[in-house]
Amino acid sequence: CGWRCHNRFYGKDNIIEYNEGTNPGRIMTSFGGVARNIAECMARLEVDPLFISAVGPDLHGLKLKENFKQSNKGLLEYTDCSTATYCLVLDHLGETYCAIGDMDIFSKIEPHDVLQFADHIRNAPLLCIDGNLRVDTIKFICELCKEHSIP
Repeated sequence: CGWRCHNRFYGKDNIIEYNEGTNPGRIMTSFGGVARNIAECMARLEVDPLFISAVGPDLHGLKLKENFKQSNKGLLEYTDCSTATYCLVLDHLGETYCAIGDMDIFSKIEPHDVLQFADHIRNAPLLCIDGNLRVDTIKFICELCKEHSIP
């Protein structure tokens, strides 16, 4: 479970100044999240992963769905949350200046949301989950895996 849109801001030739003005720089957007990256790699190896995650009704969610080459069968859509986004600000040397993560949408994924994929999970040779999920959802998934001897 879990994916996010990564935004990176790179300060240009000068040091980023903390003030009320605009710092010149370059902004890049990429798709990531450990679970999404693993699912993408598995698909490239011609394995059909079930990737369970959530998106909101925003541009990031739309672009993630378009960019994700695998089936969107495990994708949960919520209209009252933004797609998870992580914004990293790097200075001119490439060092982290600060970061902001909006992962609230993962708190929407409840055990009953995962239950609809129980047959897929029971037959999976391996399962990866995102640590940003609710504790009760993680426990539910772990118990399901334990019952069926899934690592």
